[in-house]
Amino acid sequence: MGSLLQTQVEVCLVVDGLDEIPRPRAASLFRQLAAVVDCWPNAQVLATGRPVELAGVTYETWGLSRLNRLSDADKRGIFQAEAVADGCVVS
Repeated sequence: MGSLLQTQVEVCLVVDGLDEIPRPRAASLFRQLAAVVDCWPNAQVLATGRPVELAGVTYETWGLSRLNRLSDADKRGIFQAEAVADGCVVS
């Protein structure tokens, strides 16, 4: 990744499930991910986790996004898209 960053290639690092690791590790990972963005202007980080399960982890300086609740139709659409991606025929 270092060579990509040095050649000014846009890099997006996605970290999913921070709420599934112990809070001290999540906090450490947040600090390290913030350092990547601070040191490399062509790097972006998208980290996901449930805020209620990340209580005590400092992420105030991060841009936060919250999703609205999914409707039943939205949920059905996600499952159908996943089925199509798995090669199933959806009617």
